[in-house]
Amino acid sequence: MKSVISEMRSGKADTLITHGHPAWVEQLGGPEKARAAFPALLGREINALYAKGFTKVDYAAGEPKLLREGGPHIFAIIPLTTTAEGKKGTITSLGHMLAIKNERAKDRWRLIRLGLPEEEMRRLIPELPKDVKLPAPRKAVFKERVSKE
Repeated sequence: MKSVISEMRSGKADTLITHGHPAWVEQLGGPEKARAAFPALLGREINALYAKGFTKVDYAAGEPKLLREGGPHIFAIIPLTTTAEGKKGTITSLGHMLAIKNERAKDRWRLIRLGLPEEEMRRLIPELPKDVKLPAPRKAVFKERVSKE
């Protein structure tokens, strides 16, 4: 799972088509539009951090946590930590991706980034069991660099 997220974070256009949940691909306008939009989406996110003076941006995927099995599907939440370092300090944000696998179809894990309101996520992923609580978005935390003077 970590290698899939790492591959997606590389910004290669085809990784979203290969590993993204079909609802995510459709939300971006279908395979061709998603293929064209995906590198720009990641680039915008990273460039916004660089524009604020951060010089190093890293992503780290945590261990997947099994939410539950529902029908033929297995659902897992993968924590995703973004860390950006700059002269003034470090900003860290914790996000999540939802991984879905259809065991009956022998499908591979499909990912969709969490961040939309829960109602919208449930509209996009109707197979998500109603009793599964999705993690709420968290605000980024800035830690100021302490001068060594």
